[in-house]
Amino acid sequence: MAGVSHKQQLEIIDGTPEKRLFLSIINDYDLRTGLCELVDNAIDLWTENGGKGSLNVQITLDDARQIIYVADNAGGVRENQLRLLIAPGASRNRASKDIIGTFGVVGKRAGVALGELVEIRTRHKKEKSLQIDITKDWLGSEDWSLAAYEIPDIDPGTTSVTISQLRQRMDEDDIEALYSHLCATYSWFIEQGCSIIFNETPVIPIVRLVGIPARLRAAAHKLRRATDRRQKAQCHDRSRTDS
Repeated sequence: MAGVSHKQQLEIIDGTPEKRLFLSIINDYDLRTGLCELVDNAIDLWTENGGKGSLNVQITLDDARQIIYVADNAGGVRENQLRLLIAPGASRNRASKDIIGTFGVVGKRAGVALGELVEIRTRHKKEKSLQIDITKDWLGSEDWSLAAYEIPDIDPGTTSVTISQLRQRMDEDDIEALYSHLCATYSWFIEQGCSIIFNETPVIPIVRLVGIPARLRAAAHKLRRATDRRQKAQCHDRSRTDS
């Protein structure tokens, strides 16, 4: 069998990742994980832009219509960076201790994991307003091309994500548990000027829950007590090990 005496190109191999990579992560996400990644993305973009002004994140969970809506004023996505929303592994993040998520995950992991239809609308500063739609049909095709649309103007510097055709139904208990988790997770960021509104109720650090509806306040305190018990148990286990 004849060989070659030097390296020669035979063919171009298509290295485009298969779309089932999107679907392979669905089982790793639940409502809490997906929603927090959406919030993390907004905080990261706000941080990357210097934390100027007040960051406002609005979250609406409509259990009657089974729709998730998340909007922020973190700065919006430039037209030439829209691919970050769909390209697996793509990121605009620079190495930083302040970055807590991966910008672009909005369209890739969190959105796709939560629902079969993800509609992302964004406007960087006062540039044109844009929209991309990640659909079940697009995920099922072999073509990676995705249309971007110019839409009537939305507020400058904003991004919104609407997720429907949810993969897992959510109910009132899920909503209460998520509110408690947001209070516990984002306390520090709220103190730094980040405002998170959850179903028209401000997300407030657990130590400042006065004025919050009783059911949500009770759920938040329940989460804090459970966290305290877990931490005490861990300390007790460590002391027994040390002795």
